[in-house]
Amino acid sequence: MLIRSTGQIETDFYLLTLGSSCHYVLKVPQRSGYDLILFDPGTSAHVAGLASRLKQLGLDPERVSSVYLTHLHPERVSGVPYLKKYLDSTAIYISRAMQTQLKDSALLNQLYQQDLTWRASFPAVTHLPQMNLEEYRKMFETASIISDSELIRLTSDYSIRAIPLAGHTQASIAYQVLPHHYLIVDETFGYYFSRGLSSPGCDLSISAACESLRRAGNFEVEAICLPFCGTLVGDLVRKHLTSLLENSADLEREVNRALAEKIETSIIINSIQNSFYNSDSPDPVLRESMARTFKAICAQFNLNGDATN
Repeated sequence: MLIRSTGQIETDFYLLTLGSSCHYVLKVPQRSGYDLILFDPGTSAHVAGLASRLKQLGLDPERVSSVYLTHLHPERVSGVPYLKKYLDSTAIYISRAMQTQLKDSALLNQLYQQDLTWRASFPAVTHLPQMNLEEYRKMFETASIISDSELIRLTSDYSIRAIPLAGHTQASIAYQVLPHHYLIVDETFGYYFSRGLSSPGCDLSISAACESLRRAGNFEVEAICLPFCGTLVGDLVRKHLTSLLENSADLEREVNRALAEKIETSIIINSIQNSFYNSDSPDPVLRESMARTFKAICAQFNLNGDATN
């Protein structure tokens, strides 16, 4: 089954949807009430919407005590500084590999500039006041580091395991929420669409993504919590992993065959796009993510130029 709508999908575990973007929250009961753990806050244009979704579910946004990041692409994390400014006591958790990436001023500039684009793309959304670049950068400097495969014990009932699963990026991390065995992932686990099409999200490399998918197939997983389009539960969990591995292998095999047969580059590029990345979604965030994946995959095969469609 595919769960698309905002709501509670397991005890103390919630899906928040904004357009095609999916965000996940774990409610952790405490003696003084509860804490909320948010995974990937999205863009600054999403922050106010997430607060609204939480209120709709009877949850207090001020209770967000920590945020865990899966990777450092703008559509998933460019809103972090705004959320951090709004909720100063909130802890941000990243991997050591992400910490290294954040030392690159070019990456921080990219996150900042892309976030400005998202703000302009959603003029009807209530935005937090715009930050300057220096203030934006400093908000990332407070992030805490989690170790690869670290088990983070939240209470006697709840834990989170951080699992490196490269494929979409080198630093991609999945989070296994225990005891639910829900796996919160990035686009290493592809883009799922209603007809069962699974489009690879292997921006880093097809081989790295497939290795991570095969590893995940050995985990105890009750649900795959995707960054776009929803949460997969039940039989769809294994079906999606199988389909994505098959489609990734087909993509690699067919492109290599076409190259060996010296088929015109523009035809190969258009075929890749039309098979997997020609989205008609009204959500510019999803379209941007898919367009970046499409370009990254073309680059892996040294295909230069743009599709004509």
